[in-house]
This record gives sequence, C-alpha cells and structure tokens, in this order.
Amino acid sequence: MPKFFYIASIAQSEYEHDKTIWREGPRKTDAEMKQITEALQKGIRKNQSVDVIVHTNELPVSTSSVYRYISHHHIAGIINLDLKRKVKYKPRRQTPQTVPLDYDWLNGRRFEDFLDRIERENNDINIWEMDTVMGAQCDEKCILSLLHRKSNLQLYFLLNHKTMLEVNRIFWDMNWIHYDIYAVAKAKTAAEIDKKIEDII
Repeated sequence: MPKFFYIASIAQSEYEHDKTIWREGPRKTDAEMKQITEALQKGIRKNQSVDVIVHTNELPVSTSSVYRYISHHHIAGIINLDLKRKVKYKPRRQTPQTVPLDYDWLNGRRFEDFLDRIERENNDINIWEMDTVMGAQCDEKCILSLLHRKSNLQLYFLLNHKTMLEVNRIFWDMNWIHYDIYAVAKAKTAAEIDKKIEDII
C-alpha cells in the first residue's frame, strides 16, 4: 500500500487552485455548450438578438450568461461586435447616493420644530405660512402665497423675480391691507373671522 506525506501548505494551495479552476468558464456539459454554441451561431447569422435566440431554442442558459460567455470568448466564432445591442448600448453608470447635509442654521427652524412650538404655545397664537408656487424652470416669475392658519385666509402675490428683494417689495405693497389682515388675525370666533374676510373681499 503506497504511503504519502501530508503537507498542509501544499494541500491548501492545491485546494485553492482546484476551486478557482472549477469556478472559471461555463458550468455546462460539453453537450449543453455544443447546443448553445450552434444555436447562437445560427441565430446571429439571421440577425436575431441573444434574448430571442435563448427563448426560441429553449437554451439551458440565461441571456446575461450568454453575454458573459461571449465576452470571455467561450462561444466559438462570436464576438461582441457581432451583437448589435452589446455594441450599441453603453454600460450603465451607477449614480452615487448623495448624503443630505445637516446645516447648523437649520437647528430650531425645521418643520418638526414648528409643530412642537404650536403644541407648546397658546392655541390663540396667530400663525402665517409663506410659500412660493414655481412654474417652469426658465420662468423668472413665481407666486408668493400667504396662509393664515386660523382663518384659512389665503393671499397670492405675483413675484416678477425669485429674489428676496421682490418678496420685500410685496410686503411693502401690502401696507394698504395691513389693518384688514390684522383684524382677521385678531378675530376670536369663526363668525368674526368670516365677517372680517367678507369685508376685505
């Protein structure tokens, strides 16, 4: 009976080599590779796509695997230039995920802070919400909206430019209705609010 010496380093090296060799190339039998190769060669000559060839001939392989076989030259007589879509389509680039910046000047000024303050403050506090309605990106104009939360009074103003100075201009122009809006804000009951709004309109 023959005897052998066991050397761990050599055994590990041979194991890793065999594992790497086994993972290389198609994991198909010779008969399957012959079927795949003949079907692809015939279909490519007819100007068919790889996906059509695989499904028409019911090949035991996925479309992505066929592209990989061709890229690694496992299919005789077919290269990437023979595949129209392989040459036409550019490889997709993965867009890096952007991490939102946490600005210090936003501390205490986020919407959650606004809701917390409403809960802490008296219910009679007068709150105005200001927002802008944007149109097309190339359009310099936009709409400034003001909402009185208690009365649902909504005011709209056209801004000729998307600038802080234009917003300030609107507030200066609002002086003529300042006292009417202030009266709505000071109203306590729903009937008083409706009456003040009707007077303004």
